[in-house]
Amino acid sequence: MIRKICANLFDILFPPQCVSCASSVQRDEILCPMCVSTLSLRSGFLCSVCGRRLPELKVTCHKNAFPIAAATDYRSKAVHELVRALKYRHIVSVGDLIASLIKTFAEKNMTDISFDNCVIVPIPSSSNRERTRGYNQAEYIARLFIKKIGTSAPLLTRALLKKRDSLSQVTCADYKEREKNVLGSFCVRDAETILGKTVIIFDDVSTSGATMREAARELRRAGAKHIVGFVFAKA
Repeated sequence: MIRKICANLFDILFPPQCVSCASSVQRDEILCPMCVSTLSLRSGFLCSVCGRRLPELKVTCHKNAFPIAAATDYRSKAVHELVRALKYRHIVSVGDLIASLIKTFAEKNMTDISFDNCVIVPIPSSSNRERTRGYNQAEYIARLFIKKIGTSAPLLTRALLKKRDSLSQVTCADYKEREKNVLGSFCVRDAETILGKTVIIFDDVSTSGATMREAARELRRAGAKHIVGFVFAKA
């Protein structure tokens, strides 16, 4: 009873708002119905080099490319604000909605892959960013996704390490600068955990794809058999 009274009082003092448009919502709602209606999921996959749409998960159009599965489009205001809420506003409750959307995408588009036969490697944050934020958003979303989809795929949180800090990719002016910014920033800690495996590299957002390509390069050098990029949103 006391907890319910406190919760009601909190809602009066701090009315819950949609993280995208700030309109009033019910308690535990992340987006208002209008913003929810703007969400749409992608179909198919993208080439990690040129971004071209791929008809199948195992098809690529460039040498050393790998397919990227992107659940939705980062240009959507609601999607953009969901990511921003998790990364910069510390609203961790949005993670459940993000993971649910990724699950729906995977169930519709990734029928050719068994997650149980893969290992999932989240893109690591720098120690400074993770300390400031309190969590790595890629790892956090991946954990929720694994739970929702019910896979036994291991989440290898320490397989890929960030050995040096880099600038935020959003501060880089162009494609070449993004590539240079992340060059040499990752290393594989335990090659045995990914040797001969299909590795799903998990992240929240892919813009130019430079971060994921650099991570894939190191994982391949360590013996990964196949690489699939998996993100919530693609810019």
